[in-house]
Amino acid sequence: NGTWNFRSQNGDDRFTVRMKQLFQDVSGQSGGNQPLREARLRGDQISFAFEHAGASVKVSGRVAGNRIEATVTRGTASTMYIGTRS
Repeated sequence: NGTWNFRSQNGDDRFTVRMKQLFQDVSGQSGGNQPLREARLRGDQISFAFEHAGASVKVSGRVAGNRIEATVTRGTASTMYIGTRS
């Protein structure tokens, strides 16, 4: 639960996601108020998607406490991001 701030490893891009978790069910919205789609939590693996500027953004990674190490894919480009809970 809470607000997660994601930053690309090179620091050039950022986005925020607000999430709620009940067992393995995850819901929420992006900082742009777009609902999360296909949100799943299985063990320490998390994945979700949302729309940004007319394109799908897919996030897939591993949760470790207050940190998510994730691959963020937009179109054919994938970049590593670190998410921290605030």
